[in-house]
Amino acid sequence: MKRNLLVIFFSIIVIILTIVIIIKCNENNIENIIDIQYLNKNLGINLNPGSCKILYTKETHGGMGNDGDFMVVVNCEMQKDEIKKLTESWDETPLSEDLNILVYGGKKNDINYKISNIMDYYPLPEIKTGKYIFIDKNQQTNNKFSLEDIPRNYIIAIYNYENNVLYFYECDT
Repeated sequence: MKRNLLVIFFSIIVIILTIVIIIKCNENNIENIIDIQYLNKNLGINLNPGSCKILYTKETHGGMGNDGDFMVVVNCEMQKDEIKKLTESWDETPLSEDLNILVYGGKKNDINYKISNIMDYYPLPEIKTGKYIFIDKNQQTNNKFSLEDIPRNYIIAIYNYENNVLYFYECDT
């Protein structure tokens, strides 16, 4: 009798663990799809969520005015030819001096800048071969960034040809 109860007990535990694992895997897949769709919408591209692997994500939006940051790092190896076509209208790296300071921090005209949280979230490598786009969300255009006129809400996306990784950062203040 005790043996039957133990078998039933362990069977129930195995079933519960299996259900939890299935639910957790589906949650991650749904989050990945939502993140890729968000990138597609904001960048005007069309990545296939099934062909991309999200390496990192950080979401801090909330509170008053929904201020915060959103950072996603996506491996696009399986779509590298397609993404090169999708980013044709983007600017070639290296980044402009001011954008480089926005992303990595730095000094210009004897002023030290640390404007964004990008490097706090995910240490971007220096990207020598790739494309980038900067979008001032208030104007909804691909603008040239200037430290003299820092927009309050912006997106920067950088695609690295060397490792086929897309770095996406959104700031809302």
